[in-house]
Amino acid sequence: MSSTIRNDVDQVYREYVELPREWSAEQRSVFVDRETARLSLLAAELAAQRSDAAIAAWTERMGREPDYMTTVGLINNAAWQGREQVLSQELYALIRTGPGPAESEQDPTTTEDSVGAVDWGDPDRWRTLRRSEPSPAVTALATRLWPTRSEWFTIKAEYLLQARGEDGLELPSDPRSALAQELAQLVEDDLRSDGLPLR
Repeated sequence: MSSTIRNDVDQVYREYVELPREWSAEQRSVFVDRETARLSLLAAELAAQRSDAAIAAWTERMGREPDYMTTVGLINNAAWQGREQVLSQELYALIRTGPGPAESEQDPTTTEDSVGAVDWGDPDRWRTLRRSEPSPAVTALATRLWPTRSEWFTIKAEYLLQARGEDGLELPSDPRSALAQELAQLVEDDLRSDGLPLR
């Protein structure tokens, strides 16, 4: 059972969603433990699905199996994304709507907010799983702009360039340009937040 998830569950039900006032501290603790176990299981199942998909997509894109460190990074990223999606749909949504059968019984893999459809309204969709796959032209551009960067960097940069192109935003053409450096910094920040190597 994840202590991080338990802390989030405890905080939401302590600060935002009222539990029955007649419950004792022990009853409340049992509820939080059970809800934490349920969310942890959902997150683990979703992470497993996302890991398999991410590894398959990486293998198809690169034409070879990922090495050990890349595989670990893909799995860790999928675990983080799975946890965040489950918490957003199953826990944080309660802050806005309050508890109810629809929220408590909802399967996060089948909701309208699930991964699968591109979230065209989100300019930061390149950081999520709800994004377009980069076109061959975008892949070539990323390689030309940042030829010596890591595969992790290049993959994230491709998603960023793809999203910018779809949104009609300027794409850099010169690796020394201010825009290329600005976008590289965004990618580095995202790698850092995911706990992935920058180089």
